[in-house]
Amino acid sequence: TVPLLELDLSAVRGEDYEFLVTTVEKGDPDAVMLDRVPAEYFEMPYPTDPTASAVQVRTLGVLAGSKNAVPPAYSYHESLTPRLVSLSPSVVQVNSALTLRVANIVPASDESNDTSWLEDLRVEIGDNGASCSDLADPSWDSSADVWELTCSVQPGKAGEHAVTLTSKLQGRADFAAAPLVTYEPTVYSISPTVGSLAGGT
Repeated sequence: TVPLLELDLSAVRGEDYEFLVTTVEKGDPDAVMLDRVPAEYFEMPYPTDPTASAVQVRTLGVLAGSKNAVPPAYSYHESLTPRLVSLSPSVVQVNSALTLRVANIVPASDESNDTSWLEDLRVEIGDNGASCSDLADPSWDSSADVWELTCSVQPGKAGEHAVTLTSKLQGRADFAAAPLVTYEPTVYSISPTVGSLAGGT
């Protein structure tokens, strides 16, 4: 009798591969023949659009395969990416009203009075967690194709920071083009109020 054939697949990499073992009756029990696996069995399918990138999903490091001959693809379109065009004023304090001019945001016009889409937006000042909340008062500037919004500056770190805009639906605006704002601290009190000329208080 011929012992059971054992295959070590630990070094095999790829997707949707399949090994077939053919038993030849009345063959030579001491001879085993394995055909080479064609390289295209391991080839990753590409999107039909040459400008698109294939979407890959990994779970615990394992690359998921696509059941379709053409995998799902993703293409970057600048017109669909939020853009923070400008802001004013350039110097703010806590509770200051900051006016933003943003483009490429859904909705693209002011045909509806529904402002619930503002809840989809998030404005951050710097990388220390400061934000500009309570987005309100949207107005559409048809001459520049931008929305003008206002928000309230929350407590944050003093200094010059980049202001970033993120849409839950459309993603994050280009950080490299983020406008800068200077955050001035607000002094509420000092203690003690009396001290020596030499300092040390």
